[in-house]
Amino acid sequence: MEIEILNFKEFNHIKYEEIEAKYENDPNPVKFTLDEFKSIVSLLFSVQYHTPEVSEEHLHNIADILYEEYPIVNITSKFGRQMIENLENDYLEWMNSLSNKSYRIYEMIFNEELNDFVHLALIDYMIIRKFEYGKFFLNEWSKQFFNLDGYSLSMNVAEIIGIFRTKEDAFKMLCNKLLKKNPDLSDDEVLFLAFTFKELFYKSDKDSINYALTNYIVRDKIHELNTRIDILKLSMIKEINPNQKTNDNTHNKKNNNDKDIDDEGLNKGKGGPKR
Repeated sequence: MEIEILNFKEFNHIKYEEIEAKYENDPNPVKFTLDEFKSIVSLLFSVQYHTPEVSEEHLHNIADILYEEYPIVNITSKFGRQMIENLENDYLEWMNSLSNKSYRIYEMIFNEELNDFVHLALIDYMIIRKFEYGKFFLNEWSKQFFNLDGYSLSMNVAEIIGIFRTKEDAFKMLCNKLLKKNPDLSDDEVLFLAFTFKELFYKSDKDSINYALTNYIVRDKIHELNTRIDILKLSMIKEINPNQKTNDNTHNKKNNNDKDIDDEGLNKGKGGPKR
């Protein structure tokens, strides 16, 4: 199967909580604006990509996606929106047909036809778009990860970049150093950190395998990575600036999954998983 490379476009994303506030008290199904509809579908894409199933067991993770409170989790829905903006032919007609229907906001996450559309028009193509997604993800995330208040980079960065320029096994060396100083990190976390560093400071035209691996790591472990951002940041600081004290703003919300969920795990008719 051959598909065109995504043409990245400007778009108007509307937060789920804004859409929810606008419509949650309407007793009847409503027709969303096209931007509202696309924004919700992009979130459904992220839910499907990162969550095995929509069930009570996963409601906390689904709420993290829908309410967009964690930067690392939000990147996937941005990519999904780009896929939506690039739809053509039958899939575009299907989306337009769905967007002209009326829905209750709290039912959309469980809507069978919407979920079928997301799966067939978007998720099924991720086996091909894994390189694009990995590249997009690392580009977005590396800028967020290294551009934080109170976070400065030492001369160690220049030294590591110099190693990348002169040593064929520089990437392996960086991974080994990260793991040696941070033995509690998993192999995936070490790779994720090294990929993040390389993307921002020494990107090359030979990074396709890095992007594919990033896709698999993030797809399966985005929520776990989200809970360990502080640890990952400190691990990187040990390598590139060991004398720095951190003022961490990567996580602008506590990572304790503290959203209140009722006994049935649902928000009983007000917007889906309860925050």
